[in-house]
Amino acid sequence: RIDVYYHRLRDLGLEVFDLLGTAERESLGLAVFLLEQLDSIGASDYSAPAIHFSSVMEIEVQRRIFACPTLTGEIARSRSQTLGKLPWMQREPEQTEGNWERLQLYVAEHWNDQIDPDDSNHRVSFERFVSKALNRISQLRNQAAHTHPVSRKEYGDLQRLMLQGGQLGYGALNALLLAWRD
Repeated sequence: RIDVYYHRLRDLGLEVFDLLGTAERESLGLAVFLLEQLDSIGASDYSAPAIHFSSVMEIEVQRRIFACPTLTGEIARSRSQTLGKLPWMQREPEQTEGNWERLQLYVAEHWNDQIDPDDSNHRVSFERFVSKALNRISQLRNQAAHTHPVSRKEYGDLQRLMLQGGQLGYGALNALLLAWRD
């Protein structure tokens, strides 16, 4: 019963759960299910739920940020629109053939950094979202997919960053979906 895990995700702080597509909700639910299973056997590798979590962030970033209609070159192709691409573009804007600037203009039209209507002092800028959230999420995703196992602690860090806050001070998935206006 995957709906049990949907409730857990909401309880963990995922305010925007109902704004996600069916496949994304299922992927997050599966991640929580896998987490329980891995915890129950005392596993040491939490890469699978980490990949499920980070893939949802990648999909939502592609749907919103990479939907920029003025992108050119390699970054205009969906296969190049990965989680790590935005932090790289932010660090190396001179190597993006103007695409970082195009993205910034596009995002400025859609991003509302005051995501919490009850706290006008807590703002999440797009630049902070990329540097404090996407950068770390992409590192953990790449570790899970390519380099070495993700520990239980690292998975916990990823889950907190995406759902509850971490360095961003607000769950990254919540921040993205709440900041974005169509």
